[in-house]
Amino acid sequence: NNTIYDNSTHATQFTANILLSSESNNQAFNNRIKGGNAGIQISQTCSGCLAYNNSIYGAVELGLYVEAGGTIRNNIIQDSGDKNIHLLIPGSVTRSNNLCFGGASGASEYCTA
Repeated sequence: NNTIYDNSTHATQFTANILLSSESNNQAFNNRIKGGNAGIQISQTCSGCLAYNNSIYGAVELGLYVEAGGTIRNNIIQDSGDKNIHLLIPGSVTRSNNLCFGGASGASEYCTA
């Protein structure tokens, strides 16, 4: 239950407002995130990690970025630059009920219709 906005370190360095990395079963839920390079990133080193019930608005590059594995469910992503949801290895990610609005052409590839 956090509100996070415009959390980035440098214009040339990719950073996420919330990073789930290392260890197992980390969770990001019920957060409101605005701006920054990416809303939430799940690293490939994060086993069994989960992002659910988050609202992400206006990330410069990616709303949700999942490298491999993990679960993304019941998130709302709006107007994220390149992609609302980006999956590095799509078949490895469990996903459902993620709603996306706006963003660049093709930004809603992995969103629920």
